[in-house]
Amino acid sequence: MNPETLPPPEQVDPQRLTVVLEEAGWRLVGSRRGFYNRFAPPGSDEHSLLGSLLVPLNKSDPSFAIAMRHALIEVSNNSSRDTWQQTIVPRLRMEPVDQFLFRKETSTPAGLIPWKQGEDLIVAARATLVAGAKTYVSKRRRFSNRLGQFAGRFLDSVLMGQTAVGSYVVTAYAPTDAEVPVFANTLAGLGLVGVDVARGREITRSVATALEATVEAVEHCRSTRSLSGFDAGVDQGISFDLSTALQGMIRNSSESAISLQWEQAVDLFSETPALTFQFLGSDIDILERAAVHLSTGEEVPSRETVVGRVHLLTKKMMGEPGVFGMETLDAPHRRVRVRLADSEEYHRAVRAHDEDRVLAVEGTLERDGNIFWLYGAEVMADLGLVGDFSNQQPPEDSEIPGQSFLFEDTGRLAAGGDE
Repeated sequence: MNPETLPPPEQVDPQRLTVVLEEAGWRLVGSRRGFYNRFAPPGSDEHSLLGSLLVPLNKSDPSFAIAMRHALIEVSNNSSRDTWQQTIVPRLRMEPVDQFLFRKETSTPAGLIPWKQGEDLIVAARATLVAGAKTYVSKRRRFSNRLGQFAGRFLDSVLMGQTAVGSYVVTAYAPTDAEVPVFANTLAGLGLVGVDVARGREITRSVATALEATVEAVEHCRSTRSLSGFDAGVDQGISFDLSTALQGMIRNSSESAISLQWEQAVDLFSETPALTFQFLGSDIDILERAAVHLSTGEEVPSRETVVGRVHLLTKKMMGEPGVFGMETLDAPHRRVRVRLADSEEYHRAVRAHDEDRVLAVEGTLERDGNIFWLYGAEVMADLGLVGDFSNQQPPEDSEIPGQSFLFEDTGRLAAGGDE
């Protein structure tokens, strides 16, 4: 055992260590209230105290750090390397977290997954958390990019853990006590919890409720071929977005599952059972039908065209198409962020930025908080240099459909306030 793998003893919560040990198979065989808990290692004789350890409980005791260090050394020596490094240490080093496990079964040997499917699984896990988190604030048939900033702030608090040996599982640790501002303008530490600040555990509950409702709707559709369960479940968090995210979990697999293990140390007096949301490979047909059904009747953002100069370039991430900022030429100047559909288009944006050229870019216009976005965008035309662009308007023979509509109805896009 490498001493460097030990968490700082003085920072270990003894109650949390108690929960972690019990989950790892240790048995509580005795205690002295307020002073210590005595544990027997996994697999030990029921009546034997051989190899037992004492977990100190009084953090104000001057000998607490020394006693806790001895306890941690004993646990590391009596646990397998994988259990110690992947199950016990991460739980002790982090603040209290609820744990999501995203798993899909593939035809590859245990512990492996086709590269593209592995990437898709991570994307699907992220999209599932995003869709579920949004339901904390609002219930909608389709969110699209609404509440994207709130969901992003929740994801900022989530950690990704390593996969277990012999399997390929995406692990997400969601802090139970994280305070996530519902509104972008909420100042840190000043928001009212439950009103303009969401507690991490409550967001996780919203994700769980949405997943549970989706599983029930899928099971109902299996037997009846009816999508009525999806309509009924919108109030519990079912949405187009979640149905679409789960397709990525299921595609090209015989079955998949999302497991949720609650942090029991948060409430020692009320045990919350772990949850598992199971899907079959054949369920993808149901979820595809449901996604189409849930999008019906919702206002689908229209394709619009932005004409302007590229004022901002963001660093292009490997494998992603790229994002840049545009400023319209009409007064007052408006700014919009553009997320391209094709990575090759990014080079045209770089050239336009370097040479101060005017572009016409078409995409799906949406508003997220106070920011306008153009999604799935495509560069339609290079209209020349900004300095040659007379009267800040495109040439008469270069009419751009939808351009004049872009910001005429800002109120329509701003409905719902800052998210």
